[in-house]
Amino acid sequence: MQSQREGTLKSTASPPFHDISVLTSVLDNAVDGLVLLDSERNIVYMNKTADTLLGQHGVGLHCGSLLHCHDADRPSLRFQGCYGQCVLASRQPITNVEMNIIGPHGRVIPVEVTYSYIPLVDSEPYLLMSLRDVTDKKLAERERRQKEELRYTLQERERLARDLHDGVVQDIAFVNMQVKLLLEELDHGHGVTAEQLTRISEVLDNGYSELRTAIRDLSFGISGNLGHHLKQNMLEFRSRTNIDAELDCDLLPTDLDASLVHQITKIVQEALTNIGKHAQATKANVSVKLIQPTQALVVDVVDNGVGFVVSDKRKAGHYGMKTMFERCELLGGTMKLESNPNHGTHVHFEIPIG
Repeated sequence: MQSQREGTLKSTASPPFHDISVLTSVLDNAVDGLVLLDSERNIVYMNKTADTLLGQHGVGLHCGSLLHCHDADRPSLRFQGCYGQCVLASRQPITNVEMNIIGPHGRVIPVEVTYSYIPLVDSEPYLLMSLRDVTDKKLAERERRQKEELRYTLQERERLARDLHDGVVQDIAFVNMQVKLLLEELDHGHGVTAEQLTRISEVLDNGYSELRTAIRDLSFGISGNLGHHLKQNMLEFRSRTNIDAELDCDLLPTDLDASLVHQITKIVQEALTNIGKHAQATKANVSVKLIQPTQALVVDVVDNGVGFVVSDKRKAGHYGMKTMFERCELLGGTMKLESNPNHGTHVHFEIPIG
């Protein structure tokens, strides 16, 4: 009885694939574009979704000729090796690879691709590519990023307002009071000492420096040339702090997404601001490396300052550090902080740019 029941369940659950039209209908109406390749990566089958996505039926073509696929800024992968080659060689699938393909009318379409190894007993293996259009997903991510950037911008304006109130405004009030006291002293026939004037001059210099920083932050314009903006940051930092600061920078793309460049530049800028305000450093170094083939930026900001005991700065009310961590997360990156008293500070973060 039990064996008969199990057999019945098994028979009921089995799909009617003895009818080839059913299997063809399942494949043709799948949400994802399905492209079946032979061991030479020539296309032997495409479903309707793939036809629509690519704007043509490519059976008989090499996959690279049809997809014009590329990864980040690299050209066609047909003759350089590709993910499909890796799967055929390793016999292991690769899932959720993001790349761009060329669709109808030359439109660039972002897709997520899964590569599946299909072994056969008496012939060469096949490779199945599953393509999913993620244009809407990318647009949603871009909108989310823009909203987050707006939030950070508003937070920075609030911070600037607080800094100006607690810094420049208080400095001006102090100088105003000191000048009035000096005028009273002069009215009573007393002289003005060099020490009094020096103190006023120092306060004015500090206020002037803070105002320049605030104006720089408010008028911060950005392009896709990350290297240019980092060099400008270092020049400004050296002139403002007199700290011996060096930039070690790889040759970087000049057409990166402006929003990405803005966020990375602000992270570096915040790290340098912390050095200028708190580190009491005499030297600082910013290193930027482009890692291939993952298309990630690795940035290190190091100083020889007084350092500190590292705690969870994100939860301790340290606005600048918290913002740096959040910016990294917004860009899909990671950040690490290392510091010890009298041994300087090392900020390390990695950001994907592909």
